[in-house]
Amino acid sequence: MFLLGIGSRLLYLGVSTVGRVIPTNKLVEGSICVLKCEGYVLFVRHTYRDPDHWEFAGGRRKKGETPLETIIREIWEELKVKLDAGSVIDHGELLLPGRRLFLFEATVPNRKVTRESREIAHTKWFPERRPPARIGPGAREALRRARPARSRKRPKKT
Repeated sequence: MFLLGIGSRLLYLGVSTVGRVIPTNKLVEGSICVLKCEGYVLFVRHTYRDPDHWEFAGGRRKKGETPLETIIREIWEELKVKLDAGSVIDHGELLLPGRRLFLFEATVPNRKVTRESREIAHTKWFPERRPPARIGPGAREALRRARPARSRKRPKKT
């Protein structure tokens, strides 16, 4: 974070993202969730973003909501999937130009989702180890954080 000022006057508090400084009061805060089921991950295409890129479901944080409350509400509104707060894993936050995203992961018992047509254009379950080629930067980082560490087999000593 940066304090920008002239003399002793503070202009604003900002966050550096890719060479730019964005005032923190101008950042859009939201939550996204990596939904997993039986080795698959759910990706969505939002109606209001680039239609060629897959993302994760989520949305803007309402005033007074915690990031966890936001993702539980958004997943229900967009996909009609009820998340249990105790089963959601927090993966921290991610700063993108103009956005501050809180990253979550949850495992659901089945792959049944009901797309909310005003915000979600498409949904598709992809194998966890073979995500779609075209995914947004927020989704790429969220997937990286949610992936289990690959086990490395050590060679046997002879």
